[in-house]
Amino acid sequence: MASDYYSLLGVTKDAEAEELKKAFRKLAILYHPDKNPDDKNAEEKFKQINEAYDVLSDPEKRKKYDALGANWKLYDTAQAAGSRPFQQGSQYGNFNREDFMQGAQDADFSEFFSHYFNEGNRRNNRPGKGADLQSAIRISLKEAFTGATKTLNIQGQVVNLKLKPGIADGQVLRLKGRGQQGRNGGPTGDLLLQIQVENDPHIERKGDDLYIEQQIDSLLALVGGKLLVQTFHKKISLVIPALTDSGHVLRLKGQGMPRYDKPGQYGDTFLRLVLVSPRNLSHEEIEAIQKIVQKKTSQCNADTTCHHSI
Repeated sequence: MASDYYSLLGVTKDAEAEELKKAFRKLAILYHPDKNPDDKNAEEKFKQINEAYDVLSDPEKRKKYDALGANWKLYDTAQAAGSRPFQQGSQYGNFNREDFMQGAQDADFSEFFSHYFNEGNRRNNRPGKGADLQSAIRISLKEAFTGATKTLNIQGQVVNLKLKPGIADGQVLRLKGRGQQGRNGGPTGDLLLQIQVENDPHIERKGDDLYIEQQIDSLLALVGGKLLVQTFHKKISLVIPALTDSGHVLRLKGQGMPRYDKPGQYGDTFLRLVLVSPRNLSHEEIEAIQKIVQKKTSQCNADTTCHHSI
């Protein structure tokens, strides 16, 4: 656009952002196509003031425009073409060095272009860190408890990984220097490895605590006795009180997951007891139980406050 952006908006070159905004809004209302239907001149004016405000309201664009004037767009096009040095006769987009330099209006343009163009080259030649890589690894709950050693092949590189006990689902490990190579001698990127702990069908993990539904013979729950339970740590013999109800929860302190990066510290395990019918009872045992049930039922029939529970 040949017209001066500042003149189009009716402001001076030192106009502040708020002044630019007010001038633009005033002109935009005046020349808006809705207020000037079928007026090509107004439509063109509206486009011009939009372009002017778009440039002058952007600090970077305004800086280029102040130095280059109408040639600022050519500089942007050159950068989009790759910010490579111009060579005699070489083509970048639809123009060459001669076309570009013919647009210069004064010596300031040459200095400005040289500064920004060379700065772009310097940025491109600077060392840069390589990109980070991302991957995931699946482990069992048991492996999360004990810790594990894994060998992975990620984009052609072999990664030997040692997982600490207590690692959690969703946890991300950063392996320094295992990402993509850096640019121009820059440092190598990192490998971000997300841990995915598989669900265990019998054990639920909440933080460092474990929740287990433990089946128990209903006769054992009735008369009480010892119950042998296997945890991740060891086998434990539990004393079950007589008349224990189904759903009763027992807490096994210190028998849960290791606390990550805190050696010797553990969560707890909670056992929810689920009563199941006894198996492999003899005929005599069944008869004995029936007699107990019949006796209890007779007592309930005589007592209106009885809830028919054994």
